[in-house]
Amino acid sequence: MSVARSVARVIVVTAAVCGVLAVDVQRSHPLARAEVGTCANGTSTADLNQLFGGQVDEYGGLDGVRAAPLPDGRVLWLFQDAFFAPSGGRIASLGDAHFAHNAALVQDGTCFRAIHGPASAGDRCPNPGRASYVGGEQTVNCSRWFWPMGAAMGADGQLNVFYALVGNANRTGASTGAAPDGVWIARID
Repeated sequence: MSVARSVARVIVVTAAVCGVLAVDVQRSHPLARAEVGTCANGTSTADLNQLFGGQVDEYGGLDGVRAAPLPDGRVLWLFQDAFFAPSGGRIASLGDAHFAHNAALVQDGTCFRAIHGPASAGDRCPNPGRASYVGGEQTVNCSRWFWPMGAAMGADGQLNVFYALVGNANRTGASTGAAPDGVWIARID
């Protein structure tokens, strides 16, 4: 099954004490060709700096970037926290934006398309975090979330993305009290 046709994701919970458990994750947005989005002038460092200096497709704020080349020549860019306008509109301030603990962009040539889960007006702490690209159904914003840490292409043609499960009993997100609580692997085909 090709990357372009499907984003069936299975997350494998890996813990030395608990063993391995596979969990189906609800589909968010397929890795379709970038038909709309934001295009850069090129792919040089200067071009990408200019692109990421402003709003990229729906995203007005992103951090913790990881980029994974795909077999068909596209690149899957993974981010930790993301602020976005779900309809492709402009974001006046991050306070007005929707929020996800992890998100992605698919780069097709010089064009980039946002990928995240379903958004709602309540995408802030302490509400559920379904807007996250991976693990949205298991996310509670600012209390329990998944951050991408790295990725590698498997021999089976699936992209294996390592996610840190992060928790914060204080419910204050990535501040005092936040700590990793496990490692998950998302397999993206």
